[in-house]
This record gives sequence, C-alpha cells and structure tokens, in this order.
Amino acid sequence: MKETIVVIGPPNTGKSNFLGSTAEHFKSSEIRLLCPLPREAASHLYVKYSIEAELFSDDDWMPDLKSYEASAYRKLLERLRELRSDDEAKVILFDNGTDGQALASHELLGPHKAAGPKETPDSRGYYGELKFKTQTMIKALTSLASYGKIVICAWHAQAMKEGEASDRGIAFEGGVLPAMDGSYREQLAGQFSTVVYSKLLPPQFDAQTKKMGDYRYVLQVKPDKERHAKVAGARVEQEYIDNNFGALMRLIDGS
Repeated sequence: MKETIVVIGPPNTGKSNFLGSTAEHFKSSEIRLLCPLPREAASHLYVKYSIEAELFSDDDWMPDLKSYEASAYRKLLERLRELRSDDEAKVILFDNGTDGQALASHELLGPHKAAGPKETPDSRGYYGELKFKTQTMIKALTSLASYGKIVICAWHAQAMKEGEASDRGIAFEGGVLPAMDGSYREQLAGQFSTVVYSKLLPPQFDAQTKKMGDYRYVLQVKPDKERHAKVAGARVEQEYIDNNFGALMRLIDGS
C-alpha cells in the first residue's frame, strides 16, 4: 500500500507546487495529473517538468444560458478506474478536490435544470447525494494506493464560520476546513494516510545579515487546534517542513 496524501490550504500557498515537486523524484511519464479546471494545469512546476494534465471540465455548464450539460464527473470516475491497470503510472495527482466536487454537483443539478440546490425538488436530498458522490470520488482516488501508486490530492481551505463549532466542539479537521459543500468535509481527512496544510510564512528578520528574509512556502505537519495535520507512521517534532514532496517523504520514512 502506497501513501495517500491530501494537502489543504488557501489559494496561492503552494499546493500545486507541492504536487508538481513529485517530478523531482519521478519521471514525468510516471505521473498522471487530473485537473477539473485548466488554471491548475498551468501551475509553474507542472509546466517546468512537462507534466501533462488530463482535464475533466463541464465546459457547457452555463445555467445563465440554460445549458446544463454535465458529463465530467462520470468521465473522471471512469479514468480513475482505468488507472488501476496503468502499470507505468507511479504517482496520481488530483488538483483539486474542491473543483472536483463541483463536477459531482453538476451531475446532480443537471437533470433538474437547476443552477443550485434550492432549485431542486429536494434540497436536503441533494446534499445527501452530493456527500455520496464526493465519497465515491475520493474512494476511487485513494483506492489507487492499493495498486501501488502514490496518491496526492490538493484541496482548497476555508475557515470555520464564527459559531459553527459552538454546539459540537472542534471538528475533526480543526478550525480550518476543506472547502466543500455538505458534511463530508468532516470525514475527508480520514480517507488519507497523511494530511498536511500549505502555508505562506511572512519574512523573518535575520540578525546576522540584518536584513528581512523572503516569504517561505511550508507544509504544516504538526497538528494544532486549527489544523489537525497527521503524517503516516511519523513522530512529528517540528511544526513546519519545506513545501516539497521529498521533504515530506523523508519525514514519513523517518530519514
């Protein structure tokens, strides 16, 4: 069984660069990059290392124009199943899960010609089905680890709304939650062996050079009340490591 990793963080904190850094350890031909939107495919390291993206996008989903065509979610599931027998593939990258869930939403809304759940006959039933489809997507992705592949998923983050945890304490993920609709976000972290958070640390003053340093892209690997990180099989002492696949694998391997 290979690693399953999810990196959660706000936009522009280095999630895609973390995924792209796998190309420093594997040939680009051994990496499969799945993207629901073209913007992720254009990320710096994907381009630098010539990692070709497979796009799964509902281009004709335009409710304002009364167009509700949605087929990308099903195509994504079919591709994930195909990857089980792709012997050349060593690493599966999914960038990102937030937009992936949007494809599942389109799949549910399309038959009702609805732009949102409030326009469906049963909005409560919609969220139940969305949870099931999101779970199906994530299980199809993470199950590839049992076929000898490293699986890494990026997911946008959102802060917990004020008062959201007042009645139930802190959710499993802490106060920083994966950006998604529905209650599955409380179960997402449990589907991956390693959960890390991307952050951008501000410059620090260097007493030796007497100059301000640069911004630093890092992964938070030690849990706190806001971010419930976990690293498979590792005893984590430091709060942050460099935002790099190699740095995380050294931590997991204990080297």
